[in-house]
Amino acid sequence: MNARNPKTVFFTPTRQAMLVAVVAAIYPVAGYSAAGRVEFATTGVTAVAADGSTRPLSKGATLEAGDLIKTMGGRAQIRFSDGGYVSLQPNTEFRIDEYSYDGKTDGSEKGFFSLVKGGLRAITGAIGHVNKKNYQVNTAVATIGIRGTEFLALLNETLEMTCGEGICVLFNDAGELVLYAGESGKAKSRGEAPESVPEKPTLPPEQNLPDPRFEIFSSSNDRDLNGNPCSITGCASPAMVLPNLLGGYFESGFMAAYTDSGHSGNSWGSSFNQVDGGEGYGATFNSSGHLTSLTDQLSSSATFVLGSNAVTISSGSDGVIAWGRWLGNVTDGGLGSANMFGANDGWHYVVGLPTPSLPSGTASYTMIGATIPSSLALGNGTFNGTLNVDFTGMGMVQTQFDLVFAQGAAHFNYSDTFGSISSGFPQGYSFSGSGSSSNGTLCVSGCNLTFKGFFAGTDAVRAGMVYEVSTSGNLINGAAAFTKSGSGTPIIP
Repeated sequence: MNARNPKTVFFTPTRQAMLVAVVAAIYPVAGYSAAGRVEFATTGVTAVAADGSTRPLSKGATLEAGDLIKTMGGRAQIRFSDGGYVSLQPNTEFRIDEYSYDGKTDGSEKGFFSLVKGGLRAITGAIGHVNKKNYQVNTAVATIGIRGTEFLALLNETLEMTCGEGICVLFNDAGELVLYAGESGKAKSRGEAPESVPEKPTLPPEQNLPDPRFEIFSSSNDRDLNGNPCSITGCASPAMVLPNLLGGYFESGFMAAYTDSGHSGNSWGSSFNQVDGGEGYGATFNSSGHLTSLTDQLSSSATFVLGSNAVTISSGSDGVIAWGRWLGNVTDGGLGSANMFGANDGWHYVVGLPTPSLPSGTASYTMIGATIPSSLALGNGTFNGTLNVDFTGMGMVQTQFDLVFAQGAAHFNYSDTFGSISSGFPQGYSFSGSGSSSNGTLCVSGCNLTFKGFFAGTDAVRAGMVYEVSTSGNLINGAAAFTKSGSGTPIIP
């Protein structure tokens, strides 16, 4: 590692960091009254409160400052109110020491955590973008600070970590080590300065995947991608890996869907489409798995490109499916035009490896990640959803959506929506549908929903979709990714 000035590098804001801070200040993540919420947890994951009481954790459970999360042999995913995210590995203990976020990024917000043991993957939210010292993960041997968006850490007496994107810092009483994207370091004790190392930590169980690799779910010999025992599910895990985690460009073997709200001054109008990775199509990703361009030959040969002053927010990837939302300058190389997406707007996408053949029977899907839904009139909100799929014949899809904004909510139940599966794309299977609802304060006068998506991975283990909701003349747009979670129910046409 070349000699650098750690303190200067870590505390001097870049142009991109400043833009992220502005964006985070404008679009606070709504819908949280606690520090965080459990997005996913396997059986046996618990939280020990500050008063010593223990409670089991499951999807939707809230977390407060003082809570110690213990995964035992399971896994857990936590989404914090500032948009931050932590994925906890088996045999991990992680504590929320101090947390304060009221939707504003004025430097007073705080997120202090402790990794007692085990491993985690973290993506930072709004906290720390203004005052870098206000986001820290403490361990017995060193403290992790960050000016970036993600890192991976493993504590087993020695602390090992890899900086996934941006710039990270590892420091203790003996010194400080600055790590750039893709670089790794370790610390053995408080009295010994952290050092740079070529090896990247491998979180249990063994992943056997290209480095650096940040998994939302990790496969193992005895559990599937959802953390369920193979003796029950048979472990039908995807055999392919998205090239985006290695970076680069590819022209085939992917499916995508995208949407935006056609904001004022948008020379494209509203964009809402599916894309398959056939000949002539293209997608470009950076080394962190963020989509940077997408070509859609079916839409006037449009090529959507993330501009140099733009950012990707509320994004994620698990190696089979990836999602995100672009803000800032986005250009269209095919149409020769550009648009500036503001804090209440955005270009939403989901991209994945196509399913080569559909399974039989029915299946239910739960959400593993989504972009923050956007509306020019309503601002930014929260999204949660599930799918019910019947693969019989050409197949049918039902959706259940919950959208919450400061001004109200919109709810779509399975009975409100209906879609069909198509094999028209040469690369895989897509679906599209629509529905209406009068459920929720935003839908008193009626809400209309349109959605498009595709199945990803072997045995359709993932599904991705984009949606557009019209309510009283206002448009809401977003994207979401889902994982197969159990048996569905037959759908009557």
